[in-house]
Amino acid sequence: MYLGPLLLLCVVWLGAGALPEGLAPPAEQSMKWIEAEGCSRLSSRQVRSYLQQAVFPNLPFAPELLPDTCQLNPAHDLYMYQEVNKTEVHRGDFSCGYCGKHFKTEFYLDKHMHGKHPEKLQGDSPVCLGNLCPIFGCR
Repeated sequence: MYLGPLLLLCVVWLGAGALPEGLAPPAEQSMKWIEAEGCSRLSSRQVRSYLQQAVFPNLPFAPELLPDTCQLNPAHDLYMYQEVNKTEVHRGDFSCGYCGKHFKTEFYLDKHMHGKHPEKLQGDSPVCLGNLCPIFGCR
């Protein structure tokens, strides 16, 4: 069964008891790091999509049961709360689950989420999935 490269990294990290330099557990990462480095919604969406389609279905347990020290745990995804509150009603009609406003493109809904609902970002131990793009080969 193929579990994906990042899941294997999580298993290795847990087994070794230490993480490679620069990849601290989510609880040790700070919002300052995310603000300094930035976090691409598009890149995060690409990695999230890969995880949801190719990695998580092959787990013998729910992805939410991944250890807290694993950056793949969906609870650490910076944009997850906003992403699950976006709906494509039909082509060219995207809806905000927080306030009900509609937008012609997902780009404008993302812009709206950024400006009007920034408090809905994951705040306890955020991980920018977009920063994992070099591992997955996305941009």
